[in-house]
Amino acid sequence: MDSGFWIALFDAGDEHHPSAAEAWSLLQHDHRLVTSSFVVHETVTYLNCSLKNHRLALLFLDALDASSIVVIEVDQPMCQSALALLRRSSANRFSFTDCTSFIIMHKENLSTCAGFDQHFLKQGFSLTPRI
Repeated sequence: MDSGFWIALFDAGDEHHPSAAEAWSLLQHDHRLVTSSFVVHETVTYLNCSLKNHRLALLFLDALDASSIVVIEVDQPMCQSALALLRRSSANRFSFTDCTSFIIMHKENLSTCAGFDQHFLKQGFSLTPRI
């Protein structure tokens, strides 16, 4: 689950909010949901600092704590793999957090990302909701 999905889900003013809310209602049932510590940090930072909404950042953290979503801690070997991917992908302008997500998705054998970032498609993953 990418930060763009979380932001759209929690920010009612986001253009993707309706799609994220609909997808969330479906994803909560019978799906293995995974995100990363980096995605959590990026989402909290955006909600708290860019949107300047501390309450929304805490709401996100509380919802995550109350869910069965697996938060994978990004470790040093994942960071090294992500940096290598970043170095090889200069034309794509991937964020470092996206690179760590790609590494985790490969490692965990995940094929679909909840998000709106076209970079996941470039790496051979599918997106939900479809955009």
